[in-house]
Amino acid sequence: MFILLVKNNYFSQELLFEDGLFYEKPNYTDNSFGKYTKDNISYKSNCTFIYDYYYIDNLGGKKKFLKSDAFTENNPMNLIDYRNIDERGIDKIKLTVNDRLALNFPLDSSYTQTIICYDYLDKSGKTEAFSTLGGEEITGVIDNNKNLWLHPPRSYTFKILELNPFPFY
Repeated sequence: MFILLVKNNYFSQELLFEDGLFYEKPNYTDNSFGKYTKDNISYKSNCTFIYDYYYIDNLGGKKKFLKSDAFTENNPMNLIDYRNIDERGIDKIKLTVNDRLALNFPLDSSYTQTIICYDYLDKSGKTEAFSTLGGEEITGVIDNNKNLWLHPPRSYTFKILELNPFPFY
């Protein structure tokens, strides 16, 4: 038990508090990958999470989003029926923790988040990545012993989430 406490203290990073959020203090001298990931509790390096979701329309019907930004008059939110999803629909969201993406995704030196990648999976589990970085969307998460905060997906109809507070625990 004593060893575990030493190990946790070794990996614990100094935190700063701003706008109601604790985040790791920038370390400008450390150029290693994962410098803000090593004390993560949930979103550990090289982990993958697959999330299901659905949208409930005003009649109570379950829907999923289409992989399209071309809104039409008869389907302005790009919805498809939950039970009848096809290859055009986004069935699940895959989130991958991968700090090595920083090789191709230059960050400014004050970026203190773990790098994550969102992929939008069709019903067969495939994605059509439009990015050469290994995923469709790259963003960040703050995960430490004080709080968990992550950017929601922001592509396709998920971009509506930009108008809401980001998930914070």
